Amino acid sequence: MKLTSFQVGHFRNILDSGQIPTPETITCLVGKNESGKTNLLHALHAINPALKDRTFDEQQYPRWLQKEHQRTGQYARAIPISVTFELDPSEVAEVHTRYGAGVLTSPIWTISKRYDGSRILQVEVDEEAACREVEARAGTSTGAIKLAALLAQLETAAAETEPDASGAQVPTEGANKAASARTIAQQLYPDGQVQLDVGKTVAALMPPLFYFDDYSRLEGRMDIAPILQALRDDNLSSLSPAQQTTLALLRLGYAGDQLIDPNYEKRSAEMEAVAADLTRQVRRYWHQNEHLRLEIDIEPIEEGVAPNQHIIRRMLQLRVMDDRHFFTNNLDVRSSGFRWFVSFLAAFKEFETDDRVIVLLDEPALALHARAQADFLAFIEDTLATRHQVIYTTHSPFMIDPAHLERVRVVEDLGPETGAVVREQLMSHDPDTLSPLQGALGYDIAQNIFVGPDNLVVEGLAD
Repeated sequence: MKLTSFQVGHFRNILDSGQIPTPETITCLVGKNESGKTNLLHALHAINPALKDRTFDEQQYPRWLQKEHQRTGQYARAIPISVTFELDPSEVAEVHTRYGAGVLTSPIWTISKRYDGSRILQVEVDEEAACREVEARAGTSTGAIKLAALLAQLETAAAETEPDASGAQVPTEGANKAASARTIAQQLYPDGQVQLDVGKTVAALMPPLFYFDDYSRLEGRMDIAPILQALRDDNLSSLSPAQQTTLALLRLGYAGDQLIDPNYEKRSAEMEAVAADLTRQVRRYWHQNEHLRLEIDIEPIEEGVAPNQHIIRRMLQLRVMDDRHFFTNNLDVRSSGFRWFVSFLAAFKEFETDDRVIVLLDEPALALHARAQADFLAFIEDTLATRHQVIYTTHSPFMIDPAHLERVRVVEDLGPETGAVVREQLMSHDPDTLSPLQGALGYDIAQNIFVGPDNLVVEGLAD
């Protein structure tokens, strides 16, 4: 299933973003700081967060309009996010197997979410085809073309009786078939509405959305007690973004009470295996220093809480060994770019093999050197986008591919009367908004102007 477009409305500084088409592989949202790029991703993420860690609340409604719209009723009707998907052929076949060919008439469908969490599902269905399929499976033929009418006629037909050999009244053959058809209809359409029930089935196939930003970076030293407690309580949404990433790292090996296993050798071997796996991933894509490797361990710390009473706190230690200079130090003191890259690889590892997952990256690789940003852009192109749809925000010229400007969407805040808007056209009222695009094009020209035998320089993008 592919996300084909989305629209955000009455969410933070966005009144109506307009319909935002998303290519099948990569979408790049470009704009200045505070333009609304992050807000777009937050709203989109809330439609189906992979970690169930984002919801809507009234504090996200545009403050300058909230009270007025609550009085007029517009607040209750507000739809902060509406997303359109397209089912792939295998998913269409799955729906056809359940309901019958011809019931779902289009692979395009839309899901919207209100502030109270309620959803609106829009799928194109043929109710007459649904009725025919139910009757064909049971062998009845009422001719009804609406589900409500079909159920009413089946109810009447199912009550028909005839005397048996002893004179007792028993259901007729037609009544038995009608009862069977009624059961089939109720199983397929428990809500009694073809569009709603088919919509729920389609929505169950919706891809989860994985979101990552700078707040999700790993910490070099973290208490694992809250993580273990959240696992025991099945309340992972209570974890901070950094704790969520730490949990993802731990899930590469142990992720539970095994972390406090008294068998040091067993626990240590598991942590070494996790560190080796992550190090291999880092070295594959990180070219700034190829002599770094990760070391992971659980550090027990004894603390006195009362006279003659002590507790053991267990801290996850993430250290980096520099084989070139032969020393180790805590991950926290490494470059912010390296920490970000390691954190992203750890957080995304558990979703890497799930082709359904859509990846949302907020200002990725911003702390990286310009060359490393280009490497990460290549990583998105060559690795992430080969299996996942990717949507990311940026204001860095090095995170824009000049060869694929059709992927760029320009985000601009036009003030409280209009809010943030998104355009496919590479144009803006504010020249600063387009400066990353201009920088990307300028860098590309500088890199390639002497490569070809002929070069044509024109005045502007339109030319």
